[in-house]
Amino acid sequence: MDLRRIGFFGTTSSIFLLWLRFASSALAVEPPQQATPPSPHVVPLEIATCAVIARGGIISLDWNPGFDYPSAVAGIDQFSLIFTSVGPDGSTSLHPGAPGMHLARLVSATPEPNGFYHFEFRLLAPPGNFRVVGAAIKPRLVPGSDRPTPQMTNSPARDRLCVTVESPPPGSAQP
Repeated sequence: MDLRRIGFFGTTSSIFLLWLRFASSALAVEPPQQATPPSPHVVPLEIATCAVIARGGIISLDWNPGFDYPSAVAGIDQFSLIFTSVGPDGSTSLHPGAPGMHLARLVSATPEPNGFYHFEFRLLAPPGNFRVVGAAIKPRLVPGSDRPTPQMTNSPARDRLCVTVESPPPGSAQP
C-alpha cells in the first residue's frame, strides 16, 4: 500500500483513530487508591490554657527564642522543652536546682518570617499534669559566622505553659 496515495481522508481518519484511542485510555476508570492516613492532630501549647492530649500525640509551640546574635542563626538543630509534674493543688515537684524532665521529642522546627519558630513535638510523658519549666536549644549557625554561639534570651518557662497528658485510647499504638 502506497501511503502517499491515502490522501486527506486517510490521514484524517488515522489521526482520528489515534485520538480516539488516546481519549479512551484517558477515560478508563482507575482502580481506587488507598486513602492516605490523616495527619496527626496537633494541639498547641498556649498561655493561660492547659492543653489536653493523649500520650504520643503532637504538641506545638509558636515561639521566638530571642537569640542574642540573631544574624548568626540559620535555623534550629535541636530544641527541647523541660517539664515538671504538677500536683492537684498546682504545686510542682521540681525543687530549685533539680533537673526537669525531657518528655517530648522534637518533630519539626519551621522558621516564621517574624523571628518566631513553629515547633512540633511528640509527647512521651506518662499520664499526668506537667508545666514547662525550661528549654534547651542548639541553633544552626550561618556558615562562616565569627560570632559566639547565640544564646536564647526568651524562655518559654516564663509563659507558664502546661499540658495534661491522658492515657491513649485503647487499641492505639504506643510511641
